[in-house]
Amino acid sequence: MNEVENHLSRMYIPTLRVIMTSACNGECFFCHREGNSQCRKSIQQMSLDTIENEIVPAINKIGIKKVIFTGGEPTLHKEIATSIQMVKQQCNDVQVGITTNGFDVGKLENAKDYIDRITISASSLKEEVFMRYTKINPLVLIDNLKLFGKTKKSVSIVLTTENVNELDEMINLYLSNNFDIKLQFIISDEEKQNINWRRKILYELMQKFGKFQIKLGATPTLCRKVGNSKIRIKLATLNVWMYDNLFPRNICMNCEKKRECVERGCAIRIFPDGKVTPCLNHFKSFSSENIMENLEVSYRALEIRNNIY
Repeated sequence: MNEVENHLSRMYIPTLRVIMTSACNGECFFCHREGNSQCRKSIQQMSLDTIENEIVPAINKIGIKKVIFTGGEPTLHKEIATSIQMVKQQCNDVQVGITTNGFDVGKLENAKDYIDRITISASSLKEEVFMRYTKINPLVLIDNLKLFGKTKKSVSIVLTTENVNELDEMINLYLSNNFDIKLQFIISDEEKQNINWRRKILYELMQKFGKFQIKLGATPTLCRKVGNSKIRIKLATLNVWMYDNLFPRNICMNCEKKRECVERGCAIRIFPDGKVTPCLNHFKSFSSENIMENLEVSYRALEIRNNIY
């Protein structure tokens, strides 16, 4: 067992998110863009050389078991399929996923046998809403994803005042198509102390599907299995009192943006310029010329609190 893996042995090594491009065709106001607020000002692209000579060796050395390709919108990268194949073929026992709004899933066809999970985002089933955000018709996207028959599929739904009344319809649609469902709520300044509407939705889901269980992990969630699928709710977005006692990563305890963060140490992110951060809010980031060093120090930054109570 190597040093980094041993350092994080009490909780699995978090996902590595590879930011393929900072470009995006969408306009989702709730998108965190992997913490990169400058993504539209200067378009950056991940190089195959960086993936092959820097990222792949780091994955194998550190013992990373899950890699997700993301962006921006990763299907805007012309070599996204080749990148996925490279990581899957050259890394030891790694699960490979992609997070996409579905802009050009046809570009992934050559890599379909190398993708373990596709996660899409859904803003609404109403054209006047989804055209303002992802600009992708979710019904067409679901049909297009049938090409990836063996790949596990997930949908991430951010609940807002615009789509909350569609929740039942969206859940039924995605469950009927064997998607896992990930739910989270927008956390705004004025709503931090008013979580009644979120609790109401949780209670309604419990009445419909039964009791949810707390699932600990890089991002703790409330989880309920429904048939062959799962519904998960990011616990941080419920703003419940016990969250900080469940989440043990030291890096989050002193972050001034902790209350707004919906993930808290869920993944290490590497950007096209080689910068690496273990924090969605860029509370810490590492940008030496040695990418392996950046990745190793980022994983060490996710030290686990000694006392979980």
